[in-house]
Amino acid sequence: RYWRDWSSDVCSSDLAYDAITARTLVLRGAESDLLDTATAQAMAARGPRALVHEFAGVGHAPTLVAPEQSRVVTDFLLSG
Repeated sequence: RYWRDWSSDVCSSDLAYDAITARTLVLRGAESDLLDTATAQAMAARGPRALVHEFAGVGHAPTLVAPEQSRVVTDFLLSG
């Protein structure tokens, strides 16, 4: 469960994200109505400074079935 400290306007999930030290990949469908561009950019700018990859013409959750999609994950994992 997540809690919110209403006095500081910081949610525990924000603190948890900022504490991640592992390399992080965020995959985003350009047509997502759940993860907007601004949020993905913020995820790249703070915490683990995630690498963000956006798939054109895809909704919220890329399926990673197409080779060009799964290659993004493979390349990320092999680059570490």
